[in-house]
Amino acid sequence: MASANPLLWLLRGQLVHELRPSRVRVSAVEYKRHLIEAFEDQPGRWFAYFSRLDGQNIAGTESNSLRTPSARYSKEDAIEFAKEAIDGLPDS
Repeated sequence: MASANPLLWLLRGQLVHELRPSRVRVSAVEYKRHLIEAFEDQPGRWFAYFSRLDGQNIAGTESNSLRTPSARYSKEDAIEFAKEAIDGLPDS
């Protein structure tokens, strides 16, 4: 069954805490009790992982860490995309 938030639906099946790529550049920020780590896996391809600061699973998932499902062209865009995903979570 699809979630009311399509972005959360895309993120749900990703158990990415075990799939960390080698990182070229990394930036981390805190947002609404979550840690967002933006990373550039190739030049101009930014993604972001986010996890709860308390270590609990993210609401609606069986994981404590999720990755944004598509690349962004800048670190700032990847962080904003992760913030939008966090804002769509039922517990945010």
